[in-house]
Amino acid sequence: MREIIAKILGAEAEGKKIVETAKMEAEHILAEARVKGQETSDRLRKETQLEITRALEECTKAIQQEEESALARASGDMSALFPLDQPAREQAVLAGLLSMVRSHDDDPNHGI
Repeated sequence: MREIIAKILGAEAEGKKIVETAKMEAEHILAEARVKGQETSDRLRKETQLEITRALEECTKAIQQEEESALARASGDMSALFPLDQPAREQAVLAGLLSMVRSHDDDPNHGI
């Protein structure tokens, strides 16, 4: 009878060791999975940020090019609509300056 009880206790102790070893192995595997998951998350976050930065730079460049193109077209359109030779340009500048001087002279707070 004692032998049977000793065998049962021995089997129970061995079972507990097996369970404890399995738990430790599972915790180790889980810890490794967490580390790998965090590394993957960090890597993907960095890659995504780089992609976003590249896309923003491309969009910004495309917008700048479109603005420059639109300004060039508008400038060409204005020149076509209002062709000014040198004497006409000089007259327009002079008229603008005279208008500024007159509005300045008409200012009641002039000189304050």
